[in-house]
Amino acid sequence: MSDKRFDIMGQHYAVHGWMRQGLGLKGSMLELYALVYGYNASGREFTASLDYMCEWTGLSKKQVIDNMKRLCDKGYLNRYDIRDRGIKMCR
Repeated sequence: MSDKRFDIMGQHYAVHGWMRQGLGLKGSMLELYALVYGYNASGREFTASLDYMCEWTGLSKKQVIDNMKRLCDKGYLNRYDIRDRGIKMCR
């Protein structure tokens, strides 16, 4: 088992063909988009932490931030910054 804070053993997310061929996503952007889409498709809002996304994808914090920004810039994701008990979060 991983010594990370998030136990993702037994968990999964799906990459759909339309994400690859329709949107043209690949690599890190494809992984992150699929992770976010999995939450939204099940009716939940994606509010995971940066550490959580790093654990799932194996990417560094900088890579996650840069790729999430690219996904937003392309219009594939919307980002909303909020403060909850003084902690900055993104939705």
